Amino acid sequence: MATITLPDQRENLLEFQAKHPCKEITVADVQWEYLVGGEGTDTLLFLNGGLRIAETAFTYVQLFEPNYRVIVPTYPPLWDIDEIVDGIVAILEQEKIQDVFALGQSYGGMVAQVMVQRYPTRIKKLVLSSAGPLSAPRLQRMLLMLILVIAPMLPDRMVKNIYKKSIFQILSVPDSKRDFWQAYLDQIFEDRLSKADVLSHFRTGEDTLRKYGYDRVGTDHWSGEVLVIGGENDPVSSETDRNKMVAFYPNTRLEIVSDAEHAIVLSKPNEYVASIKAFFDEN
Repeated sequence: MATITLPDQRENLLEFQAKHPCKEITVADVQWEYLVGGEGTDTLLFLNGGLRIAETAFTYVQLFEPNYRVIVPTYPPLWDIDEIVDGIVAILEQEKIQDVFALGQSYGGMVAQVMVQRYPTRIKKLVLSSAGPLSAPRLQRMLLMLILVIAPMLPDRMVKNIYKKSIFQILSVPDSKRDFWQAYLDQIFEDRLSKADVLSHFRTGEDTLRKYGYDRVGTDHWSGEVLVIGGENDPVSSETDRNKMVAFYPNTRLEIVSDAEHAIVLSKPNEYVASIKAFFDEN
């Protein structure tokens, strides 16, 4: 097992783990895990990105839990996006939560957009953070299908290593935190994430585009308030992507964080939290 090397950040993570024990629920014979933190009146549903494991969102939870009750699910390695969304709603029901503020980071933005289509009354406001639209050029869809054909035939460790390298690149970790995150990702991929998780990431992406793509939904979609927030230098969510989301949702504002990349929370945490909290707090 890899060792997390920077003592201050390691201790921060250990403290988080101690204060946020994993909770479990079984939905349609699938075991789900999730974390709960904070004591706020309003609930923030945080939908994680490509790391999938609830614990990896510890930075987000620590920043938001002084003001909100925060729930973060771990995504099981399912292929059907509807099963992912239904599992999340089952967690809300177990916690006796009727509606939430939803924050979808990267891949979680895709999950959140399906959730507002299927369970619109559950979402009070929606933040799409470093996320993309539910649409893709033909070439991108063809590449996704190619990955789904080739990846299952590759050795498990090769698939995980390729995915881990891509995740680390887009995290855009500041130099001061780079060693910690490299060691932490090594540990997560060694102990928690499987090849099945990686395949689920791409299969649910393809499933979402096929079922819930903007071209299939038409004009009958969620009309609640949306904040699209992205880093100025995000290598994943482009200006074109953000404009598609702004154009699709009728009640949307766009905010670009200067000198930030994909994981805005790691480079501009105060600005990031202030923007989202101000959006949630507006009447």
